[in-house]
Amino acid sequence: MKEYSILVIDDQYNNLKTITAYFDASLEPYAILGATSGMMGYQLALDKRPDLIIMDWEMPEMSGIEAVKKLKASPVTKDIPIIMATGVMTHPDDLRTALEAGAIDYVRKPIDKVELLARTRSAIALSESYQQIKLLSDFKQAMTHMLVHDLKNSLGVVMNLSEKPKVIEAGRQMTHLVMNLLDVQKFEDANIEVQSVPYPFVQVLAQAVSQVDYLRMQKNIALDYDNHLKALVLIDEGLILRVLVNLLHNAIKFSPQNSTISIKAEAVKSEWLKVQITDQGTGIATSHIEKIFDKYYQVEVKNQEQIQSTGLGLTFCKFAIEAHGGEIGVESREGEGSTFWLTLPMSFRASAATVGGVLETANLGNDIMLTVDDQQALATFRADIVVLKFYEASKLKRLLNNIPAQSASVERWKEAIQQAVLNSNRTQFEYLKSLLIG
Repeated sequence: MKEYSILVIDDQYNNLKTITAYFDASLEPYAILGATSGMMGYQLALDKRPDLIIMDWEMPEMSGIEAVKKLKASPVTKDIPIIMATGVMTHPDDLRTALEAGAIDYVRKPIDKVELLARTRSAIALSESYQQIKLLSDFKQAMTHMLVHDLKNSLGVVMNLSEKPKVIEAGRQMTHLVMNLLDVQKFEDANIEVQSVPYPFVQVLAQAVSQVDYLRMQKNIALDYDNHLKALVLIDEGLILRVLVNLLHNAIKFSPQNSTISIKAEAVKSEWLKVQITDQGTGIATSHIEKIFDKYYQVEVKNQEQIQSTGLGLTFCKFAIEAHGGEIGVESREGEGSTFWLTLPMSFRASAATVGGVLETANLGNDIMLTVDDQQALATFRADIVVLKFYEASKLKRLLNNIPAQSASVERWKEAIQQAVLNSNRTQFEYLKSLLIG
């Protein structure tokens, strides 16, 4: 029978002794670890990685809630289930606070033995189920990764051997689908690197247009855009090229014969380039717009036969644009066409020097110190920020915009963490998040 390790964190020795005695008397396979402070418990959890943590709420220096947030912010301990123990914080609002911080359950003091053991069994069973699901998910992702790579290589061979335009175009579309599948998975795993360098927007747009020309000419669709635009954007050219190809491909696919697709690009607040791609197609019903960027979501289009979609292209676009710190959206009315828009950072936003075409970024923010007052001012936003993934740039932007003007150090911290995302500096991003939890 497997032995489960349980870490009990409580600043009162008598409480530790009582809880340990309850587990020992249960005759169940539990190995108990004890800690008398939040920080001591945090360090012990990092070292021992217990199966379950029982956390006292009211502790000096670092409260139980603060310790929970710190544990959930660490990749080593974030999946360990935590039960809060309290004799004072028993209001429903307190329970909500504990759950929002990352706890999965709580027990009231004085602790009842039967309740404690029941909640412990439930928490461990839930954790084991989660781990089994995670293993299956990891296996699925590994298999997907392998199959995608094999399919991509096979398509490359077919396209190189064929001289027929339709075969080549079909191969391109399949390769595009495969790359979307692979990169959506990478974004979800936070396992993709965005290599941003200053790049002429008109160049990447011209490349995208050339890749969809075959489809466009089949339907005699005109493209209206300014090919002399001089905007310089800070982008990963390969990712943004695929975003534009995805959006243009969709615009052509859902547009009628002999129509026009217009592409507009303009500076917004001298910091961002806003790009709009407008078609004269069937439009999108309001009920679909909110979900259109969701993974595998497909829109049913009236009067369009044999139009199929995997529901991955727009998901990839969303991840790629947000990884650049930008935003993406759509404006549409059914029967009147659609406008997909996105924002890209202008190159002079980067706190960096360009040498020989290589962007060299500094670790902006290494000297930032947040005072106790700063920590208190940011407390309302801490829990939401520390759990953010590196690619969730738009969520970060919304949270930072909600933080009112603060001290110079807080404002520098806000600027630095946005810059870390913009420069694809994941290490710096995680470091700046860690400043919120001491």
